[in-house]
Amino acid sequence: MEVITNWGEAQLFAILIIALALQKRYFMALEFLSAGILSSIVVQSLKRLVFAPSPRPMAVIQWSETLLPVGLDVPLQFAFPSGHTTTAFVFFTLLTLHFKKISVQILSALVVIGVGLSRVYLMAHWLPDVMAGASLGLCIGLFTHNVFLRIKKSRPSLR
Repeated sequence: MEVITNWGEAQLFAILIIALALQKRYFMALEFLSAGILSSIVVQSLKRLVFAPSPRPMAVIQWSETLLPVGLDVPLQFAFPSGHTTTAFVFFTLLTLHFKKISVQILSALVVIGVGLSRVYLMAHWLPDVMAGASLGLCIGLFTHNVFLRIKKSRPSLR
């Protein structure tokens, strides 16, 4: 489950942005970069300013009542919303909007569901944290994509 949960971290953004830049697809790289930055700002602001100090499951559940391996590093606060889930939804929403193959869309759906479920399974988040992260990530992905579509329409020379 830890491998699946890592698909919700920023490394995927960095890898894709570098790959897009190497292919000289700068506009798309900038879209992914902008979405990643916006996502990080929104999630951290919500976690630390609006919903702090929202407890995570392991802050209220005894370790002996779980199936988690002893010694697993699990944070105890700043649960709402799930940043991993938000990041995964932003990334894979943009991916499916740019690469419209059905295989990409199915894989994206499976990955984001897996990331969200892994956050609950690993006792890092409550289900509402993950649901909020999914909604937030989808909205940020769609918002960023629409902004970049408008920019592209107003400046046809951009690719």
